[in-house]
Amino acid sequence: MLHAYPLIHTTSVDEAEELESRLNAPVRASPITRRETFEWQANRIAVGSLGIMATAYRGGVRASAPDIGPLYSLMVPVRGGAIITANGTPTALSPNRRGMMLSPSSTLEVELGAGYGGIQVGISAATVASALHVLTGLQPRGQAIFSAGVDLAKATKPSYLRTLELIIEEADRHPRVLASPIVADRMAEAFVYSLLLEGEHDHRSLLERPVRSAEPLQVRRVEEYIRAHLAEPITLEILVTVAGVSARALQAGFRAHREATPMGFLRNCRLDLARTRLLSLHGHETIAKIATECGFQHLGRFNVAYRARFGESPRDTLVRSRPIL
Repeated sequence: MLHAYPLIHTTSVDEAEELESRLNAPVRASPITRRETFEWQANRIAVGSLGIMATAYRGGVRASAPDIGPLYSLMVPVRGGAIITANGTPTALSPNRRGMMLSPSSTLEVELGAGYGGIQVGISAATVASALHVLTGLQPRGQAIFSAGVDLAKATKPSYLRTLELIIEEADRHPRVLASPIVADRMAEAFVYSLLLEGEHDHRSLLERPVRSAEPLQVRRVEEYIRAHLAEPITLEILVTVAGVSARALQAGFRAHREATPMGFLRNCRLDLARTRLLSLHGHETIAKIATECGFQHLGRFNVAYRARFGESPRDTLVRSRPIL
């Protein structure tokens, strides 16, 4: 995974410690036994506010960090097993069964079995705090502390894990897509919001309180902003600021008054603009150029969304718009 984004391939414990300490927090590492050769390979990509790393170890490794700092870290095992002890409580990691979520300032003891491989997602504490404020409209007291264990055996994966799989797939198959800050930021935003909405943490009560929906005036204000900035990057955080309410209140307001979500309304407005452009196409403009200028960075998804809204492909619209000579 993430083979196009190599970070390190080393048999030096010192080199591994230096890199981990620079990326995350000061750490000490060593092979579990002297008979085992230390070897670590890692690939890493930054996607918006996320740092996503795919790691693989040859022999068993033991490591420790007295304080992981202002960082949340989701660990998803892919091969082999591990025992992670955070703040004195051990959690056994196993592919498709158990992962782990670390919260800021945790003390950490790690024991990775031989052949361990996995995905690690790093998120700054500031990013999580900002997302929680967007969702609730409140300034939370203290940092959100997640339950350490993550159930990977559920029949239906939580949205944040499906989003993580999509990000990795896009990085592996369509690297140019994630090179767009618009796409990268949207995917990272979706991951963090769904993690807060679905993950187990001590601030869940803030997300479960009854919410009063945004007023029609606030909904119209957001609509006007969207129509005036269609070609620009627009995030849920921006729309929340425009409305002056929480994300949950804005979502409720749009559903009540527009039967859509704010981001769904944005997508439909961009599709409408693209259709208008296609119907009046002149010169050498292409479908890809129009899609990009209307805020779509992934042509395949633009085509799917366009067909779902209008019952025909962008190319069909383009052909119909051209006069027959």
